Amino acid sequence: MTPGKIYGVTVHPWWFAHRFPKGHRLAVFIRSSVFPGTARNLNMGDPIATAKRMAVAHVELLHDKSHPSSLSWYQL
Repeated sequence: MTPGKIYGVTVHPWWFAHRFPKGHRLAVFIRSSVFPGTARNLNMGDPIATAKRMAVAHVELLHDKSHPSSLSWYQL
């Protein structure tokens, strides 16, 4: 990925999918890694088994009129 470039991402609800009663709130954490729950992500694109180089990831979520988000495919 190129720093400063905006990329669209589709996130499908799989094992984290839950149904919440009306009026409840949900916090969403956007992370580049969930280590130690899964294999570490060193943010370099190298093979996980042999990766040695690492870089800090800066994740930014854009959600405004110019960058709308949608859950309409998931809403019942």
